[in-house]
Amino acid sequence: MRNSINKILFIVSGIILLSSCEQVIELDLRDSDARIVVEGSITDEPGSCRVKISRVVNYDAANTPNPVSGANVTLIDNGTSYILEEAAPGLYELPLLTGVPGHTYQLSVLANGNIYNATCKMPEKISIDTLYLDEEVFFVDTNLTANFEFQDISGIRNFYRYIYDDNEKNARRNILIDDDTFYDGQLVEQLIVSFNDQIEAGDTIRLELWCIDEAVHLYYKTLASIIDGSSGQLAAPANPTSNLSGGAMGYFSAHTVSKRTVIVTE
Repeated sequence: MRNSINKILFIVSGIILLSSCEQVIELDLRDSDARIVVEGSITDEPGSCRVKISRVVNYDAANTPNPVSGANVTLIDNGTSYILEEAAPGLYELPLLTGVPGHTYQLSVLANGNIYNATCKMPEKISIDTLYLDEEVFFVDTNLTANFEFQDISGIRNFYRYIYDDNEKNARRNILIDDDTFYDGQLVEQLIVSFNDQIEAGDTIRLELWCIDEAVHLYYKTLASIIDGSSGQLAAPANPTSNLSGGAMGYFSAHTVSKRTVIVTE
């Protein structure tokens, strides 16, 4: 018997709260805000350490990210320093390093004469225990649902990012964030409802559970607010709250990843 089951309904195919880091996010920025964007991460998966560096353009210009080449990118893992190599214009990687939960990572970027720093401690890993598909009536339609469970760690603040992909043919991933304010230490059951009418038998449903730190959670939370409210704003919105110093936009995240997949049947 579960001590407590917390069920949260997420609507993800028609409305996207956040876009994954592979998708370009267009933000209207004031001219004075045009600057370096750093998107860095390391996870507990092999080959995951990479940093993307670009320069944003003014809000009234074509919003195409401009990669920044020739930067010096350093990652310190619990006191041991590593240099990331530029694998493509603006993309820096360290494929041989795998992140370890509990380790503290320090990122330092020297680009165009400016230094940008960030520190992030990788949280303890929480894994998806169960993922299964079901159907639910929403309004008058019957929709596919993805149901998953995980055990929250008691006594500490836990912050999560859910990545849900309901059609591998389109390789589209929708992202939601969460925290354990209302279910600390409990067995958690979440429910995602898909309104994607292109799902067919044989398609693969993918779900990822990321354990992120509080500063990265705040970045995604403020980014979600900007995306959700920008369409109705007359003035240029504020920038997402970054954990990078030196005036850069973006984030640096050290997080764990738990993955599950399930095949759609008739």
